[in-house]
Amino acid sequence: HTNKISWRRFATDVKQKEGISMLYVDCDSHILPEDAFDEVAPEFRARGPRLIADEKGVRVVYEARQKNIPDYARHIPNPFNPRPRVPGDDPAQRVADMAMSKFDMQVLVPNNGPFYYDVDPAMALSVCRSYNNSLGRIVKKFPGKFFALVTLPLQAPALAVQELDRAVRDLGLHAPVCYTSVNDKDIDVDELWPFYAKAEELNVPIIVHPVNTGPIAGGWRLTRHFATRGY
Repeated sequence: HTNKISWRRFATDVKQKEGISMLYVDCDSHILPEDAFDEVAPEFRARGPRLIADEKGVRVVYEARQKNIPDYARHIPNPFNPRPRVPGDDPAQRVADMAMSKFDMQVLVPNNGPFYYDVDPAMALSVCRSYNNSLGRIVKKFPGKFFALVTLPLQAPALAVQELDRAVRDLGLHAPVCYTSVNDKDIDVDELWPFYAKAEELNVPIIVHPVNTGPIAGGWRLTRHFATRGY
């Protein structure tokens, strides 16, 4: 998932500040804070994401995104399926669990369903900003405990560049996360190069993560293969 050199440099800085001889990091822990979508702009509320809790559990409802989920992926467990609310979405509980498990830090990874690149760019930017603000508050409240990943509207590279700059410089987040395709294009296409240039300028690693509610190469074959294993 990571550019190991960049992570190692950041971890070394933390170790020096905290007087730690070795740093143990939980690298892939997804989180969907309760306030993740609280700051989505009013004009996007009707079709944008929100957390719903009822007798079936907790899930994300996001009209603009859910209609685009590939048929083969609809039954794969994801944030749009009802599920029990886990205490791990509370950052204070995470800090307590990390102490018990003897981890020094944890990487906060977005639950990827609400952030795939198939909605209106203005809506996507608003959703990403709200989520990033939520992680910014966690990082500020628990200094030195979390690496936080930035969500971006890569369907609009210029907006993604602006949000990456804001999230790193103003919010204190640590690295962008991107998925494996954008509008059916691979992520090495020319229009995304300004995004890579901004990451290089900020000296942050880029995390590439698969997405289970958007197109993924060979996804239907993987789903068929693992059908007997609960996927």
